[in-house]
Amino acid sequence: MMNPPQPLPRSAFISPHRIMSVAAAALLIFGILGALVWEVLRVTTPPELTVSAPADNFLTTEHSVLLEGHAAPESVVTVNGAGIALGTDGTFKEPLDLRTGLNIITISASKKFAAPRVIYRRVVVSVGTDASVDR
Repeated sequence: MMNPPQPLPRSAFISPHRIMSVAAAALLIFGILGALVWEVLRVTTPPELTVSAPADNFLTTEHSVLLEGHAAPESVVTVNGAGIALGTDGTFKEPLDLRTGLNIITISASKKFAAPRVIYRRVVVSVGTDASVDR
């Protein structure tokens, strides 16, 4: 008479090499997904933009000011809608003509698939000898 088939022990299905294979495959998949997310964020994040001069709410009696700052080297920078040149390291210096009163300067950095990063600077040109000047 034949013995009925016996169930296989659970340990027959779980072997160290199988666990290592599944762990390696999961690690590879998470690594690829992480790299993909990193690239998407790098491409779609607005570019770096800093403006070091003039300060916001700058008060002066001069009718010109030097705009200085730094942007990501691969970005396109505009000042009041006009493109400006970046140095190889991303720095820029741009002389601006101002009118008497409030001048709002719009500095924008953009790259292909990202929203632009925009910074505003307000510069007030006053006339007269009693105006205080911030430098």
